[in-house]
Amino acid sequence: PQNYEEVLLGIKSSVTAEKVFVTIAAGISISYVTETLGVNCPAVRVMPNTPLLLGYGATAMCRSENISDEDFNEIYKMFSLSGEVCLFPESKMNEVISINGSSPAYFYLFALAMKQYAEEAGFDGETALKLIAKTMEGSA
Repeated sequence: PQNYEEVLLGIKSSVTAEKVFVTIAAGISISYVTETLGVNCPAVRVMPNTPLLLGYGATAMCRSENISDEDFNEIYKMFSLSGEVCLFPESKMNEVISINGSSPAYFYLFALAMKQYAEEAGFDGETALKLIAKTMEGSA
C-alpha cells in the first residue's frame, strides 16, 4: 500500500473504462484507485487472508457501482474457490482488515504463546503444537 500511487501511475496508460480493476491493497479505496488512474473503471476491492493458501481462507469484498454483475460474479467465484467470501459495503472495508485480513496473525501469536508455555512446562514443542492446532481447528 505504501507504493500504491507509484504502481497506479505506472499502469495508468494501460487502464481503460472497460478493464476491471481488482485491488487487495489494505486501506486503499476504490475512489482513490479510479482517481489516481484517471478513469472510472469497474473495480472490486478485496481483503483476503493467508489461510486461502490452504483452501480455508476468507475474503471480504466490495464492488464499485459500475461493475457488471457478470464481471463481479467471475471475480467472486475466483476467490470463493479458496474459501468463504463475504460482501460488505466499502464503508466497512477498512474495519474488516482487522477482522479478516490481519486476524490470522492473532491466531498465530496465540498459538505461539501456548506453545511457548507448553515448552516452559516441559512439553515437547512439536507435540504441543499438534494439540494446539487440532484444538483450534476443532473449535472453529
